[in-house]
Amino acid sequence: MMPSRTRKYRESSSRASLEKEVAALVEEVTDDKSLEKRQRKLKQVETTHKKSDDAKRIKLADKTSNLRAITFSPPPDWSVKRRLEYINWAKEVVSGLRGVSRLLENKFDRAVADAERSVHVPAGQPTAV
Repeated sequence: MMPSRTRKYRESSSRASLEKEVAALVEEVTDDKSLEKRQRKLKQVETTHKKSDDAKRIKLADKTSNLRAITFSPPPDWSVKRRLEYINWAKEVVSGLRGVSRLLENKFDRAVADAERSVHVPAGQPTAV
């Protein structure tokens, strides 16, 4: 049996290591709020392919969740045009995330189809803005 002090040290060390990993992931997926919104959005498109696999999975799940939100309860001030712009931008971002999780990619693709249907765009058609 391990002495209590040794067990506490290992638990503390493991917790500290996990906290560092989580903090690094949060930093990796957080946008730089000092940039203008348009610059932040462009940066996401340009840099997602460089993210760690864990960060890619988080981004993929986040974009899927956001699409579901604008499909089923869009902000009242979002026009169809703005919703279509978001769908197109999300597809651009996710193009740099592909290959990390087939399951999440399929969920994203279904969310895109649902979002496009919610604004009456036939599935598989380009979403002209």
